[in-house]
Amino acid sequence: MKIPNYSNAVVEARKVADYLLSLKHPEGESKARFFLGWGFSRRRWQLLASALTKHAEENDYSAAIQGKHGTKYVVVGSISAPKGTTPPIKTIWMVDDEEEYPRLITAYPES
Repeated sequence: MKIPNYSNAVVEARKVADYLLSLKHPEGESKARFFLGWGFSRRRWQLLASALTKHAEENDYSAAIQGKHGTKYVVVGSISAPKGTTPPIKTIWMVDDEEEYPRLITAYPES
C-alpha cells in the first residue's frame, strides 16, 4: 500500500540541504556522503527532494508504526540519481495525528 496522501508529501528544503546533503551535520554526514556520491548536491538540493517524493509515490510502504503523535511509514526502494544509477534507499515518513500529509523524517542507504 502507498503512504496516505503520498502525492502531497512534504520534503522540507532544510531537511535536504542542511541534513541529508550536509557533510557538517553530526547525524547527516554519512547520509550526505551516500547521496553526494550518487551525484546529488547541496546547490541543487531540489533534485534530491524531487527524487524522495517520487520514491514515496512509486513504492509501497513496508511498515506502518503507530506512535504517540502519529504514524510513521517505512518505504524501501530505489531512487533515480543524477549519475544515471538507481541506488536503493529507505525513507521514513510521518503523518502527524493533526495533519493529512506525510512529511519526510529521514532517508538513508538500504543495505
